[in-house]
Amino acid sequence: MTTILVHGLGQNQQAWNEVIRLLNFNDDIMVPQLNNFEISGPLTYEKLYGEFCALCHRESSINLCGLSLGAILCLNYAIDYPENVNSLTVIAPQYKIPKGLFKVQNMIFKLLPKSAFTKMGFSKTETLSLVNSMVDIDFTDQLKRISCPTLIMCGAKDNANIKAAKSLHELIQDSIYEEIKNSKHEVNIDNPSGLANQLNEFIDKNLSHKI
Repeated sequence: MTTILVHGLGQNQQAWNEVIRLLNFNDDIMVPQLNNFEISGPLTYEKLYGEFCALCHRESSINLCGLSLGAILCLNYAIDYPENVNSLTVIAPQYKIPKGLFKVQNMIFKLLPKSAFTKMGFSKTETLSLVNSMVDIDFTDQLKRISCPTLIMCGAKDNANIKAAKSLHELIQDSIYEEIKNSKHEVNIDNPSGLANQLNEFIDKNLSHKI
């Protein structure tokens, strides 16, 4: 069974390197580089999600784990294709986009020079286009479709996302909620050992959920 780790906006595949080193099941891991998806025209969430679905469809049963943007993609897929997902882990997730927060984030992105996006994967134009296309995302009424074991995590110092993570935990039946100590938003970078420990326990427990 394959575990797919999905990075957040502003990250790349390397953000998972230290976590992977500490995992017990690192022989069956896929880490997509989101900006390597072949997308024509302006970058939108719909197009990105379509490419993500195509990637996931290659596997018959998967463990999904995503952070931030990656969490939204994983959550979306688990809603649309519950029969394909063995387990779901979302880190710093938003299931309903907070428009105020996104407007502030967008303003910051607009003020940043193009050079600031060099290490972020997507260009400034792509990032602004993607963020603008996500403002109406709201999975609230669809969360009941998630049927797999679900782990929801957030950095203990990630003040912007803790409330949404806890709320998501309340909305997904039988889900588990954990906070990762000594971590802000980028849990996979801030505390890879703490994250890996949680993943090892959760994935091992639910490895054969759908076999």
